[in-house]
Amino acid sequence: MKSRVFVLKLGLAAGAALLLLPGLLGHGQKPAQGGPPQVVPPIRLVIGDVALVDEHRIVTWARVHERHGVKEVGVTIPVAVFDNMPDEDGAGPHGAFASLAFPDVVRETTYFNHLELHSNPHGHETPPGSVNPIRNSVPHFDFHFYAIDEADVWLIPASVLPPPLLPKVPAELLPAGYTQPGPSIAEMGRHSSPLWSLFDPDFLSAMTIAGFLPDASAMSFIEPMLSREYLLERNDFELPVPLPEQFGRTMLYPTRFTAEYDADNDAYHFVFSEFVIVE
Repeated sequence: MKSRVFVLKLGLAAGAALLLLPGLLGHGQKPAQGGPPQVVPPIRLVIGDVALVDEHRIVTWARVHERHGVKEVGVTIPVAVFDNMPDEDGAGPHGAFASLAFPDVVRETTYFNHLELHSNPHGHETPPGSVNPIRNSVPHFDFHFYAIDEADVWLIPASVLPPPLLPKVPAELLPAGYTQPGPSIAEMGRHSSPLWSLFDPDFLSAMTIAGFLPDASAMSFIEPMLSREYLLERNDFELPVPLPEQFGRTMLYPTRFTAEYDADNDAYHFVFSEFVIVE
């Protein structure tokens, strides 16, 4: 059965958007059990874009400390979006079925610019040399957390050179434990896999890809790849965040990624946190 994909960015006031995120204001602020009352830090919730996918709301957001800046960057997605997997391309770059900007404070001070969501009901190709050559053929979702504007993503070309002649990512820009990226995909970029995934005999469940510009000059996205089956288990989980030695600009960068299942609302909060200053 075809899933009707309809995406609309909504100019909601922050107060109205908070209705989409029940309980999120208190996220991460619970006092220790049996301990004394704790002072709640001066943190505010800032809403980014809101999109509708088959009438299910997807929301980008951030939690910002009034003195220390961005503490968390996240997106909240109902499980129904994964259950009713879109099986046709959307209107975003390379067929993304949703593209949502993060709040201005996130775009101005952190690595993140916007999120693009891709549905792969039939999976896609697996990197050459993998022990399981059809590892990524399972139905899954690609979450592209971009460091560049959507307008720039539209301009990314496909590679014309064969893999041996592609520019290599300098060692200081390549996260430890990651492969040199493959060819550039139009309106997306180049993908670098964690080395362990090449030797994994199982099918994809969850991992984090590092994405690069065609000329290998910068890491342009962080991409959790999550199978539909894994997401429908409705469990909390954590994935490593790729961390190069250098970035080429000063900003806040996350060192932790968690997926928190919200049983009350049958939704996931995907959260980047524990930001550090990088250059």
